[in-house]
Amino acid sequence: MAEIGNIARGTVVRVLLYGALVRLDDGSLGLVHISEIDDKYVRNISEYVAEGARVVVKVLGEKEGNRYEFSMKKAKDAQLDDEVIDDFGATMPVLKNYNAVTRAAFDDKLREFISDSSDRLSDIKRHNDQKLGLKRR
Repeated sequence: MAEIGNIARGTVVRVLLYGALVRLDDGSLGLVHISEIDDKYVRNISEYVAEGARVVVKVLGEKEGNRYEFSMKKAKDAQLDDEVIDDFGATMPVLKNYNAVTRAAFDDKLREFISDSSDRLSDIKRHNDQKLGLKRR
């Protein structure tokens, strides 16, 4: 059973609008509330975790029915000595020492790339139109 204050690793079982259900390796089930995902404001949890993701959490408290409250942001700098990424297989997403560099960062990079790409394409089109305009005269 999970003890309050301990750092443990687990698997995200379900992603909800207000948090993520995490099952620890010892079988304990608990909720990581949306406010405990990251230090920054979290608008959409699915940008930070996905079902099946391996996460490191800190046990904050116990509720009725052997359910627990977890925090990912308070466990973000924790080191687990027995953490071995290869044990989980290539198909399972792994978040070791959880940080916010996830899908949100990828989306930002993708938006930046698309913006730069469209700027370059418009420059090329304008250049080609000018060349064609000169040839027609």
